[in-house]
Amino acid sequence: MKYLNVILVSLLLLSGCDEESVSYSNHNDYLPLHVGNRWKFKYTHLPENTGYLFKEVTGVITINDQQYYVVESGSANPEEVVDHVTYYRITRQGYVYIMNENDTKEENQFRLNGDHGDNWSYQNEGDDEVSIQLSEVTVQLGNTTLEHCKLYSYDVLQWADEETNTTFARGIGFVKMSGSWGFETELTSAIIDGEEVDF
Repeated sequence: MKYLNVILVSLLLLSGCDEESVSYSNHNDYLPLHVGNRWKFKYTHLPENTGYLFKEVTGVITINDQQYYVVESGSANPEEVVDHVTYYRITRQGYVYIMNENDTKEENQFRLNGDHGDNWSYQNEGDDEVSIQLSEVTVQLGNTTLEHCKLYSYDVLQWADEETNTTFARGIGFVKMSGSWGFETELTSAIIDGEEVDF
């Protein structure tokens, strides 16, 4: 009987080892994903009254037995309009898998536990090769200096002028986004776990 109990306990523990639950997504400081978390960005190259961009975690969805956080993105000028829906999940290793609303293939765009200089590649939805480069940077938002931020540079090798950069800060998540076609945004405020932060 003693051995049977040990076997049952071992089986229960092992059965949970491979489960990539949505709960891992809210335990990484660099990308806190909880329903209600929200980020608001300004355009750095345009006047203040131009409007703003936003991202918000609005729910949880299950696709192919994997649970994802639903992140709605959009712009406001002056009213908010959602124009993009993306699904995010984070593994125990800190790998962030992203899938756009109408896609069928995940992309590993971010590795939150990675180090400065790390790089990796993968095939995207269209079977083009994507290259990601990770850099550790310092970000200045207003009077606030954020150190040890993680900048991810995204490049599809077969395309021209599609490069993008996304920067995360510990405890906040998204702080900067930019693209090779000239746009750059930075965080002006965020709601993280019910707490509002302004920059």
